[in-house]
Amino acid sequence: MSFTTKEQDLNVPQLQFNNMSNYGGVTVAGHDVVVKPWVYKLAYRAASAAQPVSIASSYPNETYHQDFYAPAIRCAPSANETWVQNITIEMARQTRGGGGLSYLSWAGQQHKYPLETYDYTPLDDVSPDASRIFFVTTAGNSSVEYNFTTSYGYWSPTDPTVSQLSVLECLLHNASYSVDSTFQYPGQSHEITISRWINPIAAYNLLDISPEDRDPFVSYLTVMSAFGKLMVGNGFWDHYGSQGTYLSIFNILDIDWENRESLPRQLEQLFQNITLSLLSDENLM
Repeated sequence: MSFTTKEQDLNVPQLQFNNMSNYGGVTVAGHDVVVKPWVYKLAYRAASAAQPVSIASSYPNETYHQDFYAPAIRCAPSANETWVQNITIEMARQTRGGGGLSYLSWAGQQHKYPLETYDYTPLDDVSPDASRIFFVTTAGNSSVEYNFTTSYGYWSPTDPTVSQLSVLECLLHNASYSVDSTFQYPGQSHEITISRWINPIAAYNLLDISPEDRDPFVSYLTVMSAFGKLMVGNGFWDHYGSQGTYLSIFNILDIDWENRESLPRQLEQLFQNITLSLLSDENLM
């Protein structure tokens, strides 16, 4: 028995970011981005499954390559050592009576972290250069320690030390995607590569963006907001050994939060999976 390979024209899905109403919109005041429920749903499904949501195919077995522009985040450790020291000490001061914070994430400027403001909005609309999200985890550099004092009487010793925490900063970008998709019923796989980081995207002063450019900007920002909705919040523990979360679902995601070296790439990949999942919803094409 012999088999032949037949080439066919494929109906390859294409994302459309030029109509922001498919993704969400902007409030009347022009300051807040609103997100359609299906964008949140796709973000949650991709994050919880640790892979893109299944995309419909024209044939049981097919392969194709796509190049397109879409939102992506670029993550790196914070370069501001003084600020890393400050937030490490501030989080340590939140540890009292045998409990404390194990995870913290917020969207906004670095000097407005929620330990001061308790602001857990999912989208940074105050940074003028790029919409950003911060992550603080215990996977820091244990060889770096800071001394600090505290007013809590049950500390022992009086002047404790704390190991440096990991502080990551992820910025929203317009990026060039290169994707190879393989469908072999009933499975599918996708190789995603960012071939070029083009420019950062900010939610700052949306009304100053020209009308012809506003739609793709807002569409990108809805994806960032959906990502922030999953990640922003905190994780905590108490002296009984119990652990919990506030807002964030970070603890159910397939991410190694203790791997300081690979964490930036893990977060970037998660966002890319969410972006590719948009191709599964006809509302967005």
